[in-house]
Amino acid sequence: MSQNTAFDAPTKLWAHPNPSGTQLHTFKEQVAQKYKLSLPTYHDLWQWSVDHPALFWEEIWCRTGIVAAKPYNTVRLSHPSPSVETNDALQGPG
Repeated sequence: MSQNTAFDAPTKLWAHPNPSGTQLHTFKEQVAQKYKLSLPTYHDLWQWSVDHPALFWEEIWCRTGIVAAKPYNTVRLSHPSPSVETNDALQGPG
């Protein structure tokens, strides 16, 4: 067995036998439909989450059944991504 170096492609360890049957796939499809996006791959969903963190966390909040004392009203980025247009707190529903 060869060891990976910086130039070798990583070895795929596992693949889900039915990726379209997963909750992540359902989430990706629902986000794509809601925001009229093309998100054919997990990487595309990841990129959208990096480019639009407030929207991403709003979707996570709404779709995962998080129980809290009160609804959130902002999404704060402690370490904003360079792709985020502003460093201010991003407003969410509330």
